[in-house]
Formats: sequence, C-alpha cells, structure tokens
Amino acid sequence: MIDININKKIGDFNLNVNIKSEKNRLCILGKSGAGKSMLLKCIAGIETPDYGKISISGKELYNSDKGINLSIKDRNTGFLFQSYALFPHMSVEKNILSGAVKRFSKEKAIDKTNNLIEKFGLGDIRNKKPSEISGGQKQRTALARAIISDPDILILDEPFSALDINLRRQMEREVRDIIDEFDGTVIIVTHDVGEAYRLSDDIAVIYDGNIKRSAYKYDIFERPVSIEEAMATGRYCIVEVEKEKDAYSPDSIEYILYEEIIEKNDWKNTGKHCFAIDRRDIFVSDENCENEEFINTNIRVDYAEVSPDSVRIYTGKVYIDMDRDVYDENKKEYRISIKKESIVYFVWK
Repeated sequence: MIDININKKIGDFNLNVNIKSEKNRLCILGKSGAGKSMLLKCIAGIETPDYGKISISGKELYNSDKGINLSIKDRNTGFLFQSYALFPHMSVEKNILSGAVKRFSKEKAIDKTNNLIEKFGLGDIRNKKPSEISGGQKQRTALARAIISDPDILILDEPFSALDINLRRQMEREVRDIIDEFDGTVIIVTHDVGEAYRLSDDIAVIYDGNIKRSAYKYDIFERPVSIEEAMATGRYCIVEVEKEKDAYSPDSIEYILYEEIIEKNDWKNTGKHCFAIDRRDIFVSDENCENEEFINTNIRVDYAEVSPDSVRIYTGKVYIDMDRDVYDENKKEYRISIKKESIVYFVWK
C-alpha cells in the first residue's frame, strides 16, 4: 500500500499531495513543472517535506507528527534518474557495482553485478565509460544499478524521455518485464499518457503541485473526477465557457453547450464552466444526428494538423480528431454531433 499525505513549500511553489493506493504499481502523471520530480525526491529522502507522512508497504519513511524521517539508505530505494546520473569516470560494470558495495559482501556484490550484466545484455560494453555507450545502454546500466541492491521501492523518473521514439518503445517493453518481476513497490513519473497506462495499475494526476486522489487507471481515463484528470488523459475535448451565451456564435460548441447544459440546469452563475467531452463520442458529418441522445452544432476550422490516417482540426481553443477520408482541405466548416452522455461537466472557479 502507498499512503502519502505531504506538503512542501519552495518559494511560490506548493507541493500538496494526497495519495492512497492499494496497488504496488503507481504512476504520477503530469506535465513538466507540475512537481513530479520533487515528489519523488521526498519519497526517496533526497528532500524533506514540511509536514505530513509517507508510508509504503506498511513502512513509515516519514512522519512529521512522530518525528520519523528515515535516511536515504534506510528507505532502501532504487532510483532511476531522468538523466541516468551515471558516474562518468566509471565503467558500466563499476557503475552497476556501486549500487551494491555498501549493502552486500564484495563477493556477493560482484556476483550480482555479473548476473545483471548478463541479464541486461551489457557484456560487450562492461568496460566502457558512459560517454562511450548509447542512450539505451546508459538506461540499462542505470536500471541495473537501481535494482542491484534489492530495493523495497523502485522509483523511475521519466525513464524514457531521453530516448528516440523507436528505442523508447523497445526500452519500455524491457522495463515492463523488469517491473513484472519486481516484488516491491514501483513508482513511475511520466508526462506520457500511454506510458502511464501501460506501466501502472493506479494513476495519480499531479497539477500545479497538487494531487487530490489516486485511482485505478481505467477510472482515471473513463471517469475523471476533475478537469485536471480529464485534461491529463488526453482523451477528452476540453471546452471552457466563461462568457454569456450571446457572446458566442450560435454555430459554436460553446453556444450549444451553454444552451443545452448550462441553461437547462440553471447553472448560469456557478463559476467558470468547463466541459470534458470524450473524443470518441464526437462525430463529424454533413448532417445532423437526428437522435435525442445527441446535440448538433457547426465548427469552423482555424487550423488543421494532417497525418496519413487522421486529422486534428482546431476551432478556437478546442481541437477535434477526425478520419483522414472525411477531411476536405478546402472546407472551413463542419457539422458535428456530440453524444450527450459523454459530456462531463465541471465548475472551475
């Protein structure tokens, strides 16, 4: 179980985290600058929260009320840094060995190093320095060093961000195999939605230093409870309605949402209105969907990103994905139908 409830203020930035997860595979999902790396440093003991508690698998790592603040060593954490943080003057073999020399006898440390070098396919480069090996080889070396000490907690900070797309997919598969074999708790930080879904059981979305809950990954994607969660998944079209209805064109998403949702529910003065619409339930066509389950409106095309199989069209602050064969580059307006039950409403004050 992962139980984290901490606060840490650094300048104008405030980290305020509340996580409760029964799973052993947790992903912290959020954009750059949201506080992900700072949270990991608090868990590992590199940084100390101002107050709160951190408990993982029943072991209290930090508790301000009880005066508990275990050292980095006593937390027994394996940390894969975003930059890998390999020692530049050491060989691959010695980098891996450095993670074990203080925990095991020399003989056992060497034996574990040799086993990991073989397992990670690093035999041909064991005597090379970090400057002489590829990005994928650096990551394997850093990961081997992180797990050689048999840690209780394995922390991965943006593990694939420094790799090109093809190598990233390969390394993700390899890391997933390592995670599946690992008996302890794994905490992964990423801004990549796909990685978060594939590598974790539970996900916690961090936004401007705040985490309000963690939940099973399916629930985060299918049933977001905040606009921040909906935005983080990338699955939802986010529409902000912050003006009166007449300020929008009658043929706009904002206008039809105001008319169909805000007015009918008498929510006119409840704050800034935000809607998250599942992109899978937005249909582009030339005709209305004559069904009470749908609402219909026009959208203008301000800009289009065209790829071989799909097109992303931008209208104001909103973008919508459509099939490539439906798109006409000469057409500047489309009729869309939105499934009502897929619209999630939030008040964002």
